[in-house]
Amino acid sequence: MNTFAQLILPLQSFLDSKVNDFDKKGHSKTLFFKDFTLQLIDSVVMQISSLRSLVTDLQSSRVAKKLSLPATAYSTLRDGFSRFKSDYFESSYLAVLKSYQGISVKGIDEVGLVQLVDGSLFPSLKSMDWASYKKTKKAVRLHLSCELNRQIPTEFICQKANSSERKFLLSILQPNTTYVADRGYFSFDLAQRIHKAAAFFVLRIKKHTIYTHP
Repeated sequence: MNTFAQLILPLQSFLDSKVNDFDKKGHSKTLFFKDFTLQLIDSVVMQISSLRSLVTDLQSSRVAKKLSLPATAYSTLRDGFSRFKSDYFESSYLAVLKSYQGISVKGIDEVGLVQLVDGSLFPSLKSMDWASYKKTKKAVRLHLSCELNRQIPTEFICQKANSSERKFLLSILQPNTTYVADRGYFSFDLAQRIHKAAAFFVLRIKKHTIYTHP
C-alpha cells in the first residue's frame, strides 16, 4: 500500500457509501465526488498552489497517473466547487474524525488540555470578490485550533483574510485549557481576558514589549 492509499484509507468507506448519492444530487456526468475529493487531497499533499497547476499535474504527473487520478479540464474542476456542496466535505471530515482512535502524547495530559491556535492565508478564486484584502489579491484566512493531547483539530472557521485572529481565540475560550499561539496574538488585553476565563496561555511576546512588575 502506497503512502497516498494509506492516507485516504479512513475516508474510503465513507466515500464508497456516499458517492452515488452525492453524484446524483450534483447531477454529475464527467466529474464525480470521489475523484474530485482525491484530486483535492493530492493537491494538498503535493503542495500544488493553484487550480491550473493541479490541472497540469493531473495531465502530466507520473504520480497522478500511478494513483489513477483522472486528468480533468480546468472548467470542470472549477465547476466542482459549486456542484458539490460544502456539507458533503463536512460530512467526510466528520466521518474520518469519528474513526480516529487518538494518540496520547506522553506528559501532555499531566499539563491538562492544550490547544494550539493559528491562522493561515489561502489564495482564493478570482471570482470571490468578498475575499479581496489587497488591490490585486484575494484570499481567505483559516482560523484553526488543534488539541495537542489527541493531535486533532477541534475548532476552525474560514473568514476574510483580514479577519481577527484574536477574536477567534476569544470565541473558543474554555476554562482549564492552555492556549498556545505565536506573537501575532499577543496583547495584554487578550492575556487578561484569557485569565478571566479561568484559562491559561503561552504566547510569544513582541520584540521591545515594555512591561512592569506590580
